Amino acid sequence: MARLPLTPWTVLESRQVFKDRWIDLRADRIRTGDGAIIDPYYLIHRHDWSCILAVDDEDRAVCVRVWRHGIHAESMEIPAGAIDASDPSPAEAVRRELLEETGYSCGEVIPVAKLATNPANHNNYVHVFAARGARRVAAPQLELGETLVTELVPLAQLVRMARTGGITHAIQLAAILLANDALVKP
Repeated sequence: MARLPLTPWTVLESRQVFKDRWIDLRADRIRTGDGAIIDPYYLIHRHDWSCILAVDDEDRAVCVRVWRHGIHAESMEIPAGAIDASDPSPAEAVRRELLEETGYSCGEVIPVAKLATNPANHNNYVHVFAARGARRVAAPQLELGETLVTELVPLAQLVRMARTGGITHAIQLAAILLANDALVKP
């Protein structure tokens, strides 16, 4: 079957609906590749973020159990956070987030993947990393509004959780499985 090229959409007009430090919501008037006009088509501009599967010398993943208000439930996740303008790179951002959220540091940070968070209407990516040699070096330094608890989860158990519904955050699930594959490669 021949692969047909897709015609990019054209932004005819864009207006800002709302903007603060966390979100930039825009309403675009667009023309699709086949000529249809959609007005409004909402786009959410957000910061890229990074996450890390950091594993200690006992093969335990440094995880955070966090309250997620959007789903009104706890979520087991790996440390993650926004890449700040002051961060020299996504890798340095994830090292900072790991230390701030959990008090852990790690050895070499291995880049694993760059995933679109929701390509239909979000412009941002998550940078996924893996690391071994995680060790606690400080107390967590949580930001206002962060509600989380650090937990060490055996890596095999975390992967089982990802495969059986124990991890509900879709990007976290993908990150855990991809980062685990990166850690077990010879």
